Amino acid sequence: MPDAFPTFRQRRFPQVHSQPPSERFRGSARDRGYDARWDRISKSHRRKNPFCVLCEQQGLATLADDVDHIVPLEDGGLRYDPLNRWSICRRHHNTTKRWLERYARKHGMLDQLVGWCRDPDTRPPRCPR
Repeated sequence: MPDAFPTFRQRRFPQVHSQPPSERFRGSARDRGYDARWDRISKSHRRKNPFCVLCEQQGLATLADDVDHIVPLEDGGLRYDPLNRWSICRRHHNTTKRWLERYARKHGMLDQLVGWCRDPDTRPPRCPR
């Protein structure tokens, strides 16, 4: 019988971040300029448009989690413009919309972002659904 039990050290794996360092902490919604007026607009928009636009394009009926700016504010989108917002579920916001924004920035095609959001047939190849 051994004198002591072997000790096992916990393996440490490098921490992998899914977001680049510049996007890890964006501040609270209030810090980013979302105020009581935006809260009212967002609530009203979700009441009128309760389903995710991207899910509807696929024939699904999923309740939207967020009201998103089609053209991001940091890229010149207007905060209160009714044509610059849509209802979207969290899944599509974190996959399809994020991919489209990054693609548009990388290729200098921000002017086409509105069309890609409205019409899935015009999206770049390999765009997640």
